[in-house]
Amino acid sequence: MPLARRPGVVSDDQRGAMAEQGPLRARPPDGPDGPDGGRESRPGGRPDRPGGGRPGEGRLTIGLVTANIHLGVGATLWSGLLAAAERNDVNLVCLPGGPLRPGGAPRNALYELIGPDRLDGVICWTSTLGLPAASDRAERLARRLDGLPVVSLNRGLDGHETLLLDNHAGMRDAVGHLVGHHGRRRLACIRGPLANPVSLDRYRAYAHALARHRLRLDRSLVSAAVDFGSGAGASAMRVLLDIRGLRPGRDFDAVVACSDVLAADALRFLTGRGVRVPEDVAVISFNDSPEARLSDPPLTSVALPFAELGELAVDTLLARLRGTRPPARSVVPGTLVTRRSCGCPSPLVTQETDTPPDPGAPLARVFAGLPGAGPELAAALRADSALGGGFLPLLERLIGSEVRTPEDAAAWDGALLRARALVAGTGPGAGAATATATGAARAERLFGQARLMVADKSRRLLEGERWAEEQESRRLRELGTALTTAVDIDALTGALSRHLPYIGVNGCRLVLYEDGAFPFRAVRAAPGAPSAPARPAGPPEASRAARAVLTREELEASRAARAGAASGAVPGPGSGPDAAVPAQAPYRAELLLPDVLLPPDGRRYTLVAEPLHIGDEQLGFALFDAGGRRHSAHRDGALYRALGDQISAALKGIRLFDEVRRARDAAEQANRLKTRLLDNATDELRTPVEAILHHTRPGPAPSPGPRSGPDTPGAADALRTAHEHAGRLLRLIDDLLDLSRSEIDALDLSRHLLDPRPLLAEAFDTVARARPGGDGWRLRLPGRLPAVSADGPRLRQILLNLLNAAADGPGDGPADGPADGPAGGPGPRSVGGPGSGPGPGSGTVRLTLEAEVRPPLLRVLITRPDPAPPAAEAGGAEDLFQPFASGAPGMRLGLAIARRLAVLHGGSVTARTDGGRYGFRLELPLPTPADAPGAVPAPVPGGGPDGRTLLVAAAGTPPREIAAIARRCGLHPRRLHPDDDIASLVAGHAPGDGGGSGPAPGPTPAPALGPAAVAWDTGRTRPQEWSPVQRLHDHPALRHTPFLLYGPVSGRDLAQALHALRPPGLADPVVVVDGDAASRERFRRLLGGALPGHPVRTAADGTAALALLAEDVPCLLVVPREPADMDGFDIVERMYEIASQDRGPEQPVIPVLMLSDRGFTHDDVRRAEPHPGLMLLGRDILTEEETAGLLTRMTRRGDPGAHRAHTPVRHALAYIERHYRHPLSRRQMARAAGVSENHLGRLFHREIGLTLWDYLTRLRIQRAKERLRQSDDSVQTIARAVGFHDRAYFSRVFRKVTGVAPHVYREAS
Repeated sequence: MPLARRPGVVSDDQRGAMAEQGPLRARPPDGPDGPDGGRESRPGGRPDRPGGGRPGEGRLTIGLVTANIHLGVGATLWSGLLAAAERNDVNLVCLPGGPLRPGGAPRNALYELIGPDRLDGVICWTSTLGLPAASDRAERLARRLDGLPVVSLNRGLDGHETLLLDNHAGMRDAVGHLVGHHGRRRLACIRGPLANPVSLDRYRAYAHALARHRLRLDRSLVSAAVDFGSGAGASAMRVLLDIRGLRPGRDFDAVVACSDVLAADALRFLTGRGVRVPEDVAVISFNDSPEARLSDPPLTSVALPFAELGELAVDTLLARLRGTRPPARSVVPGTLVTRRSCGCPSPLVTQETDTPPDPGAPLARVFAGLPGAGPELAAALRADSALGGGFLPLLERLIGSEVRTPEDAAAWDGALLRARALVAGTGPGAGAATATATGAARAERLFGQARLMVADKSRRLLEGERWAEEQESRRLRELGTALTTAVDIDALTGALSRHLPYIGVNGCRLVLYEDGAFPFRAVRAAPGAPSAPARPAGPPEASRAARAVLTREELEASRAARAGAASGAVPGPGSGPDAAVPAQAPYRAELLLPDVLLPPDGRRYTLVAEPLHIGDEQLGFALFDAGGRRHSAHRDGALYRALGDQISAALKGIRLFDEVRRARDAAEQANRLKTRLLDNATDELRTPVEAILHHTRPGPAPSPGPRSGPDTPGAADALRTAHEHAGRLLRLIDDLLDLSRSEIDALDLSRHLLDPRPLLAEAFDTVARARPGGDGWRLRLPGRLPAVSADGPRLRQILLNLLNAAADGPGDGPADGPADGPAGGPGPRSVGGPGSGPGPGSGTVRLTLEAEVRPPLLRVLITRPDPAPPAAEAGGAEDLFQPFASGAPGMRLGLAIARRLAVLHGGSVTARTDGGRYGFRLELPLPTPADAPGAVPAPVPGGGPDGRTLLVAAAGTPPREIAAIARRCGLHPRRLHPDDDIASLVAGHAPGDGGGSGPAPGPTPAPALGPAAVAWDTGRTRPQEWSPVQRLHDHPALRHTPFLLYGPVSGRDLAQALHALRPPGLADPVVVVDGDAASRERFRRLLGGALPGHPVRTAADGTAALALLAEDVPCLLVVPREPADMDGFDIVERMYEIASQDRGPEQPVIPVLMLSDRGFTHDDVRRAEPHPGLMLLGRDILTEEETAGLLTRMTRRGDPGAHRAHTPVRHALAYIERHYRHPLSRRQMARAAGVSENHLGRLFHREIGLTLWDYLTRLRIQRAKERLRQSDDSVQTIARAVGFHDRAYFSRVFRKVTGVAPHVYREAS
């Protein structure tokens, strides 16, 4: 968001000079030799002023160099500077760069912006910076300050004017007050940091004040030096009491702290130790900051006029710059503000006695100090006292227009109190109206009402300020959210433009550093300013190059101006092609902003700079427009600091996003180049090969004729050989393309569930028909195989490559065989066929293909009865799968592609060299619930199944294929039943009935693990089988358990397949969301009995629940108030949206039971109002039987109006949850619910199944059980905490509800 725009400030001559010299040029030395007598043109065209400035030559710009403007007195000083800058009509720039530390700090980079490019003079709060200091950063700052007129605050700076606060006088008054007024003689002291000159000066003043009163300085009463951080004062007091063993009230009777922050910490520490303040120990401090006023009791503090110091600093600096006489004062004294922490009474207590009424004073004089007409108020008071005026309406109008702060309200209240005392007297100002008792009583009522009106205004002011702070915090959070989602600079500036006005920030300009640097320019000090001493020559100063960030609108306006100039249009004021050049060109960072980006028309500006950095890396700075915000200066510093941190974080995110985007673009470009190269090379290679294939295709046998001769058979053989080699070359091209795609992860698969048996048979028949002797090959497949998740054409390609490689053998020459597919694709290739003859080196090969299921794998074996070659026996079998390895030409690349495709399927391909047989083994994983659609399955380790039970969904005896798997793998078949306890099945505790078959004979060990697999014959789908299979699929413990589906299936994964197999007449499901597995199973068991026929589907978190709701709209939803990953109400609202889309707006009410461990609030009740079917209930309040009954009643309500009874019950529940610790009555609960007592009792019992008192008692006992488990509190304490005020009664009720006494329950848990 720009600070301002000022187009058209660059003249033609200046543009020419800038074009010749560049956007920045060196500043000539001051004096007559320089142009304009030492002046120069800044970028933007405004001639600069000489160092001292002269009246009428332009508005001066002064800078404030300070550690901060948001902590304590920093904000007070800043408000004084704002007032003085506005009064003197000068520009103000604040650089809050933090204290100078030996190792440096990221915020210190703001001090590199100090220079004569923009600043005419500097006010340096030296004491907060820690100057002078021996560090490189301090030396560089000192050199920069030497080139400008400087006024130093609170500590001397060599060669510069210094203004001081009189700490000695303030400490003298504080110690004198404690000793003289309160008789305190042993005064402890909490020191500030030694590096801070102000805290050191205050400690010295403390020692001098003790000596002045002839008190001995006891070192044991002085704390070690501490910083001003949070908790430092408490740490100092802990050392005095616990380490040194001092006793408050005896060893010391007062504490003097060097700042309010330290004193407030010490006060809280003493109060926590039981020390009475001020009775035992008086506390007094410095600065009179908000910490002093908000402490309890309020702190007596020395109020140092930092605002006055700031104004004096501005006046002094401007006098030096303008060559006038500076103010005479250079030391500003403080004032002791007494409050209760030292023993003085509160001002409210002494308000009436402090100003005794003057009987002769007229009422008009009493009201004269208030804004408004004193005589008018006095006349209205006299008239109202005589029953004829309008004092209160007039007072209300004046209060509404004149009272703006709590201090104003206190002044009005004091005036009313004095007027009351005057009216109650007998002086002439009282008037005749008070001569009677009636008049006096009416006047008393008038003053009472008037003071209540002032108090109400003060309360509204405080509430308004609190509300404004809450709104600002909320909007600041919204801005932070918007900044975190910004992906580029345009989005960042757009977010700032939209949100900053709503938090009271007038504008913000971002300036980012550029590569490169400029030489630093220094100028001589102003006339009349003290000359700085010569400093040792340091390294040459370098100024960073910077560039202001323009908004999208400014960039578009600049482009439009340039386009208009190029077309010959006459530019308007402030337009033209070069109007934005100074803003877009890099410039010296000390300039802060080019003039074209400063407020137009020469208006005064106030800027606050905040550094933008990522760790120690400086990105730039942000300039916030602080003009017109003098009344909110006490909190603006913290706001600017927070905004700077948020913008820095957003810039970091933009940088990371940009790096990721560039890396992604580079990778995508490289992939596109590789793909394009591969496609072009493949096309160039395939074209001549396909032509050879076309012209060498075998035709019909030639008929005898005059041209036939002995060479004709030889020509036919040559053509056949050429055709075979061309086909091999085409397969090689396709394999090369697939291999290259796999190297760049471009070999995509489209996996879905399919029956592998037809693919195995078709691939086997294709290769066998193309091979000599292929009719002797053997295919051994079970009658049915379970579905696998695979890409059909790619799986066929794997099988063809393995069959061809096994048929050729490691030592055989390559023979023609079927290809993987057409050009560039994985389908069948147009080479080879049943008519192809044997190739060179080919012979009769006996080959076998067999498949078997061994959960969690489907294993395919392709073998030939030949021993493995010596190289493979010696461990060189892996060489078979390396591209272009030595061996049989033409086949090693096909094996490499087969292995890579198998890995993409989550499987593996290995060579088989044992048992005198040679071949290959392909293993593919069986589908599991954890498989995500389109994702590569995790590799499945071999070694057999983890469990020993095979769960079978079948109506009768398991099919023979499933029984064969159980015998082969030694598994115990267990037939599923709709009423099975899934938890027991998962744990492996349920005995297997065998279903008519069992494992091989032998000893039968009891199963100790979960199921090895779940098998289901999908050809005969029934609800009794689908429901338990679906429940097993949803169980989290079976996420990696394979599912064996025999029969027709469809879908990309198991979830889609089960959804497609769902019987059409199946009832709507019930969805249970709970993060606890035991709780989910308990609800599954309850719902299985309460709602038979309805499948129960469970989810561990909100994400899984939304996936279930997207598949089927449930008939009942059980959801917690706060799932692990989202809000429970979000799940409910999403379910109703899905139901409305699925069933239309007139869909029936879906009952929802929402459970909570921590109760419900009124906000929860309001969120539940749009959903009449939503029931709120505390967790574990009802028994399992009562919960089952409640769920049954909820699902049987067909009338939508019946659900409206939930509303008063919800309000009653929320009220009980909030007030169960206190005595409750039915009237209170009924009032909260908005119905009568009897009606609420009937509704509550009908909806929940309990009376109000039973629910309240169980809730209290539930909370007591939690405290017994989690704390060591006594039974009596816990009883009182949950609403029982009699321990014996609590024990009786606890035993009645739980069956055991409280102490027995604690020991058992």
